Amino acid sequence: MSIPTKTLANGVEIPAIGMGTWPIFGQALTDTVACAYDAGYRLFDTADNYYNEADLGNALQSLCKTRGAKREELFIVTKISDELYKPGTLGGGLQQRHIFLEKFSGDAKARFGETHCENESRKQPAATADRLS
Repeated sequence: MSIPTKTLANGVEIPAIGMGTWPIFGQALTDTVACAYDAGYRLFDTADNYYNEADLGNALQSLCKTRGAKREELFIVTKISDELYKPGTLGGGLQQRHIFLEKFSGDAKARFGETHCENESRKQPAATADRLS
């Protein structure tokens, strides 16, 4: 399956279509992600209120070990839910997303530049969908 891509402002090609992960957990998520990868998917969508971000990280690490997937070809889209944070506490949610990405990628900055939680001035934008060219 050939999936169309979009070019981000920093030149990274990101798949325009991805696999949603709600409401899948644990080994079921690992198996589903493996099937999606085999079908050509490289972008995987999650959110903090899906409560499966850690499971998705484990599933993607499994792809690297079992399928020879390369980190450079995999993309994670996550969202921060307003139902989980009190007004004025969004920074904590952003920091948690940063930790999640670093645990999976090893070096998120090398691939995507500064993250929103570290770069409040936004001089160097992160690779986010709102940055499509």
